[in-house]
Amino acid sequence: MKSDQFADLRRRLAVPAVTFDAALARYGWSWHQIARGEFPKPFTGLDDFQLWLICADPVLWCDRFLLNPDDPEEPWTLWDYQQESLRTGGNTLHECGAEVGKTREIIAYILWKAYTEPHGSGLVTAPMSIHLLEIIDALESQLAHNPKLQKSLVFHRKQPHHHLKFSNGFKLDFRPTGHDGEALRGVHVSTFAMIDEAAKIKNPNVWKEFWRSSKPGCAHKCYSTPDGDRSTIFYRLCMKADGVEDGKEGEQGAAGSKNLTFKKFHWSKELMPPPFWTPQRRRFYIDQYGGEDSPGFQQNVLGNWGDPENSVFPWHAFQRLLHDIPEYRCLKILVDDSHGEVSLHGYVVKAGAGIGTPDAGESPILGGKPEPVTLLDRRIPKHQFDMRAELKSFFDGGQGLHYGGSDLGFSQDPTEIFIKRVHGSTHRLVARVQLKGVTYDQ
Repeated sequence: MKSDQFADLRRRLAVPAVTFDAALARYGWSWHQIARGEFPKPFTGLDDFQLWLICADPVLWCDRFLLNPDDPEEPWTLWDYQQESLRTGGNTLHECGAEVGKTREIIAYILWKAYTEPHGSGLVTAPMSIHLLEIIDALESQLAHNPKLQKSLVFHRKQPHHHLKFSNGFKLDFRPTGHDGEALRGVHVSTFAMIDEAAKIKNPNVWKEFWRSSKPGCAHKCYSTPDGDRSTIFYRLCMKADGVEDGKEGEQGAAGSKNLTFKKFHWSKELMPPPFWTPQRRRFYIDQYGGEDSPGFQQNVLGNWGDPENSVFPWHAFQRLLHDIPEYRCLKILVDDSHGEVSLHGYVVKAGAGIGTPDAGESPILGGKPEPVTLLDRRIPKHQFDMRAELKSFFDGGQGLHYGGSDLGFSQDPTEIFIKRVHGSTHRLVARVQLKGVTYDQ
């Protein structure tokens, strides 16, 4: 078969070349076999193979099975910058402007997984129920427009929370997090766990429940428009996305088994095609939010963190006063009397390569992207525990003048000890020890 004939075959299959070639490689096929009509089990012909190719690619699946909500006679279409994100199968994080297509991607991903992954399960959550209604309404509209999809929905409970079951065994839960994430208790999903309006979640307990709800192998999808609050877990996830190790409380992986890494997507309105983004629309947003440097424009239009709304001082005013900490070590010791063991966890934090800027969406106080590195993580029998030896082996005294302070609680209360190093008029925190369940004698 000549190259032009092969291209014609791909066009008949209505799939892009990259998807076609990946499918052949997965089964160890060649395009010569496909051209001769040779299909191994379970495929019986070209139609079966074509359907499998379409279901394997979320962009193709949406184009074939979903309809444009504004015009049900037209197929669902995705903008170019959405396609890479939708095809990313692992953990993703969206730090984006407002109304740039986040909800459309959520709808597309949910329905694609629900119809192509038998016996799977998914969770969609947000701070309040009102955040979930637009997604639920859009899903119901797609099912109503397409009878083939509609008949596969076999159960839909709407109270106290939306719960859907499909004929292939896929289960889908919509639950608001509430203040502390208690509503997520009892949910355990294997396919995906998705959270919308993530920047609005301020309580770390919500994130703990979110991680706990996902089984090993579950993909995590986080979506939000930044709100300028740099004290949240979502902000920390954004700063270390694209593969930087996790390791802080409230951000551990499912069942605490491993750390999470995310691929971050940053969409601004400037990526949108006309008429959604034009010089006239840019001027409109500048007038609406009061300037390009305003928090509203930075966050809702550009998807940057900017300054918190109604902040007393702008963020850039602090940049000259912030200093990098060259190294910081922390050791956490937990004495578990019930099991007769001691848990030790220690890590070091080293600053990133450069100082971040508000325009880049990074915090100057973090020095770009700090990288916490675990140095110690083990459990030992209580009778082998030597406090003095553990402290001396983990901390390096270093040169210079140091002083420390401590908050000594009872044995069941955490004890905090910190050490600062004096550099002229600057006192830098360089070490911290946290003790739980440790007696005064120890």
